[in-house]
Amino acid sequence: MIQLLSLLSTFISRLIAGMLLMLGLCASAQAALVTCTGSAADSYTPGITQTAQTVQVDTTSTYSQCTSLLPLWNGSAVSHANFPFAGASCLSLLGVSTGTMAKTINWSDGTSSTWSGGTSTVNAVEGSTVIVRVAPITDGRYLGRSVVETKVYLNTDLNACSTSGMSSLNGTAELLIL
Repeated sequence: MIQLLSLLSTFISRLIAGMLLMLGLCASAQAALVTCTGSAADSYTPGITQTAQTVQVDTTSTYSQCTSLLPLWNGSAVSHANFPFAGASCLSLLGVSTGTMAKTINWSDGTSSTWSGGTSTVNAVEGSTVIVRVAPITDGRYLGRSVVETKVYLNTDLNACSTSGMSSLNGTAELLIL
């Protein structure tokens, strides 16, 4: 199942990246400059329920494999953000949203990149919830480029919404720097 989620995540990320390139929305009409794969872990305090409320979100993506062709580079990265999500409910998770969330990527070579703003799209796809965030890199390494982060979670994690509240999601993650 994890392998299927990873394949689904890769397919969706590359599909969206290709569409963005065709529309000219990315900083460069080239293939991905950097590709990373790994895992995602999000926690919500208090847990997300059917009732809208402000929830503190702590999100970490751990990318165990990152590759770049120009310049040639292999490494890893960790990205993290902590922010309030006003009006969070199980129903508000699906759809398109924009925001001011900033996320920092710490690369294994000691450099970092910060991306902020952008657009998130959340969809239910074949038993999974897929979150795709597209945003500009606003500081550090790859300044001026665009990032596409795709996270895929099993919908079974969402079942807690109707009981005690969903306090966490864990799944796969892919990061593209365009």
